Amino acid sequence: MDMKEDPNEKFIPDGSDTDTRSRPDTPVDLEAVQAAHQTRPRSRADAVPALDINSANLTPFIKVLQRLFVSLGLHLFIKSYRFALMCAILLECHIAYVGFLLYLVPRAQSVGVAPSNAVLLLSMFGIGSLLGRLGNVLLVRWKTSAEQVTAISMVIAGASLLLLNLEGYAIFVVASFLHGLLSGIFFTVTIVLIHQFVGVNKLAVGFGLSVVFLGIGAMTGPVFAGWILDMTGSNYQTVFYVLCGVYFVCGVQMTLLPFLKRVEPGSDVLYCNKPVGL
Repeated sequence: MDMKEDPNEKFIPDGSDTDTRSRPDTPVDLEAVQAAHQTRPRSRADAVPALDINSANLTPFIKVLQRLFVSLGLHLFIKSYRFALMCAILLECHIAYVGFLLYLVPRAQSVGVAPSNAVLLLSMFGIGSLLGRLGNVLLVRWKTSAEQVTAISMVIAGASLLLLNLEGYAIFVVASFLHGLLSGIFFTVTIVLIHQFVGVNKLAVGFGLSVVFLGIGAMTGPVFAGWILDMTGSNYQTVFYVLCGVYFVCGVQMTLLPFLKRVEPGSDVLYCNKPVGL
């Protein structure tokens, strides 16, 4: 006897066809099951395997880089923010310093000074530089910090460049002598500052790094000054105005050294799992 299903008959579930093993008994279990289904990857293609990085292979390489970093003295830039700023200041002021030497004689000749007399301006500059390097000790001993001496010297050196925008051989002589005197002072006092920033043990390394920045400034100075001269149509006055501004910026940056002294990490910086002393 064939049994036909009545299409009008309603199906009432009695729970016999439900797998009770996977049914959550409490709302907490229901939330756990939902979370598990949401975090479960839909396919093997969706599953991203975790990267197995062997740190033991990278550790020797990192240690070598750290030792090289310390051996070259590059850690001083992180350890002493004042030293890093001082190197930047030396680069900037050397740009102005070399630019001054490059266009001192052409500027004098442009206002009618004889070539033989114009060359003597470099001699006056050299005499002033010699006196500045010999007499800077007197300024430091006058209860004046090395930072103040350097900042004041840079500002006055920049002001001496403004004299070159005037006309007159005597004014050029005074400007050349003043610039040599003041540049001799701050370049010599810089060694005292580097000693304060990095200590006596790293003084040689610190001074060597500062000379590198001086060299970069010496290479950049002629290019920078020549570019300004070309852009202004061989106007020497504009060149010296800009170089004066560079000196003023360096003097302002020197005022940041006391603030950096309070925030720099100093000897608390660790390298190669041990402190690196100055």
